[in-house]
This record gives sequence, C-alpha cells and structure tokens, in this order.
Amino acid sequence: VIILWKLVQEIWGAAKVESGRVRVLVRNILLLTVFVWGFYPIVYMAPFYGLGGSGGEVFLQVGYSMADIIAKAGYGFMIYAIARERTIKEISLA
Repeated sequence: VIILWKLVQEIWGAAKVESGRVRVLVRNILLLTVFVWGFYPIVYMAPFYGLGGSGGEVFLQVGYSMADIIAKAGYGFMIYAIARERTIKEISLA
C-alpha cells in the first residue's frame, strides 16, 4: 500500500507539471496504476470466496495474466501517446 501511495504521489506530481493532452494521458496512467494494483489483491482473494480447487487456480492464473497484459499494453500505449504529444508540441514550437 505504501508503494502504491508513493507511485500515486509521483504520477500526480508529474501530471501537475504537464498541460493539455499530456496531462490527461498522465492522469490516465495514474488511473491505470491504481486499477491494476487493485486488481491483483481481488484476484488473489477469489479462492477464499468459494473458488476452490483447480477452478480457483485457473481463475487466479487467468486473472494475473489479464492484469499483466492490461498493465503492459496500457502503459506502453500511454507512454507512446505521451511521447508523441510531446514531440508534436516541440515541433510546433520550433
């Protein structure tokens, strides 16, 4: 929880410095971070709420895999979009 809180503070600080579309994208990274970090404990606790045996294990692995894919693809797309927006802004200022 402390690590997540520190991440939120750092990302929020970065969002305050940015403007326009980049600010929105950084805010979206913040939301994605909170969502993905919150998804892991939910998936981990699922076997404790009736999903036992092999079905619970499959749910656990599929849940973790989904969170990993969403995180990696989501972060990759957001970072690309931020870099693109910054490049467009720099070119227009030159």
